[in-house]
Amino acid sequence: MAHAQKFNRSNMGHMLRHYARGPDENVKRNNEHIDPSRTHLNYNLAAELQSLEQNKFIEKRLSQVNHLDYIKRPNIILFCDWVVTLPDNVSIERSDEFFKVAFEFLCERYGAENVISAYVHRDETREHMHFAFIPVVKDEDGKERLCAKQCVNRADLRTFHPALQKYCEEKLNQEVAILNGKTEGGNLTIAELKLKDAVNELAKVRAEKAGLEKAKPIIEEVVGMMNEIGDLYSKLDEALKAKKWFGDDDKAKMKAVSAYLDELKASVTKASNTAETALKHLNGMNETVDSAVESAFQNMREMQKKAERRIKREENKIRRAKGRLANREQELDDCIQEGVSSELQKHDAEIRLKELEKKRLSEEIAEKEDQLDAINAAFWSNHVFMQQALSNRNKFLQKMSEWSERNDSSIVKSDR
Repeated sequence: MAHAQKFNRSNMGHMLRHYARGPDENVKRNNEHIDPSRTHLNYNLAAELQSLEQNKFIEKRLSQVNHLDYIKRPNIILFCDWVVTLPDNVSIERSDEFFKVAFEFLCERYGAENVISAYVHRDETREHMHFAFIPVVKDEDGKERLCAKQCVNRADLRTFHPALQKYCEEKLNQEVAILNGKTEGGNLTIAELKLKDAVNELAKVRAEKAGLEKAKPIIEEVVGMMNEIGDLYSKLDEALKAKKWFGDDDKAKMKAVSAYLDELKASVTKASNTAETALKHLNGMNETVDSAVESAFQNMREMQKKAERRIKREENKIRRAKGRLANREQELDDCIQEGVSSELQKHDAEIRLKELEKKRLSEEIAEKEDQLDAINAAFWSNHVFMQQALSNRNKFLQKMSEWSERNDSSIVKSDR
């Protein structure tokens, strides 16, 4: 089974130390399941892939895919971690082979160039691998950028387990129980997985304890009965010894019976002590498992509190962003209204100017029309005068012509 987690810069130091913890580190850890005597068995599958320290590699790779100002933002997811646990049906002898195959699958899926580390932890309750990588995606133009939301999304989580199981089964040539009850519910956190293991272990211990607790009264009753029988035989032995007629053969038989009874009594007492010891051991296991469950619940409660605080911070951010957006919208509305008002005033002024210009032009047209009327009147007046003058001229010319003809006629007659 496997599950994914995402981390920002505030988690980086803690998680990198958790991955690469050493056997001699004198550090108090929250994880009580870590056995320091086995820490030296841990190893990093990505050691040959890149030689830089984890934090230096992260900074180098991030500088290649994004601007430094962007990746320094506190809420940006810088790296992800797939925790792959050794399946129940894969033997310990093949664990190294399984983790190597899973490592190859993850490198192909998320890019070997983005792998930070791949530590296999053998010092905890169950062997598992932390595959830490930088979530880099490529745009359509081939440009790389950091985007955990696009790299490890719902579609990726839905297809991850079936793809990993198919890949491992083909490579290992055996069934690999990646898809089990713990993966059916989706991507579980480490605390949730440990809580499930602790609850299952507690159920087993309590079942064994219940069986022994049911047997304890029977054992105690048998021991009590044997004690009573022993007392009766002791009294009988004392009574028989008091009789002088008691024969040696009868005494030998009684002694044999008493010895057998003592042996049976010792066996029952031993069984009772063994049962009580087992009950004490189971009580101790019960307390240990209860403590583990309580620790897991405590981790869950702390995670829930952190999640609630994170949700509250995000809600505050959203509320502040909404406030800024509302203020900006109000500013825009004010600007728009002010701009519209200004445009309307400008438009009204233009209309008034046009109306004044129209009035002026109307007056000018009226004046021109008056002038035209005057010109027309003068024209027609002059036209009548000219017609009269022309008529008078024609009449004058007619008379002159007639006078000239008369004069010419009288001159001719006088010449004759």
